[in-house]
Amino acid sequence: MSDHSAENEIGNLKYALGLPGAGICLGFGAVLLWYSFGAPVGLMANNLDTIGFSGLDNVTLLDAADFSIGMIVVGALIMIFLNAGAWRDTNGY
Repeated sequence: MSDHSAENEIGNLKYALGLPGAGICLGFGAVLLWYSFGAPVGLMANNLDTIGFSGLDNVTLLDAADFSIGMIVVGALIMIFLNAGAWRDTNGY
């Protein structure tokens, strides 16, 4: 236990803060996907009720899609790079 150095503690802080932060980012992005698709005007249920089955053509990406998809990509990339770095730091163990 006496062979720990300050460098190892700083490296652990990167994983202790990075992985939960990336998980939160990924989780919020997944939840925000609910607000990313729909009809540009009005409620989707009302559109399907008045137009019928052909109202599915009105489904588009809304403004939240850029934000939510971006959060998912950023969170996944952070997790991938931190995981690859962890394998490199432990020499494959």
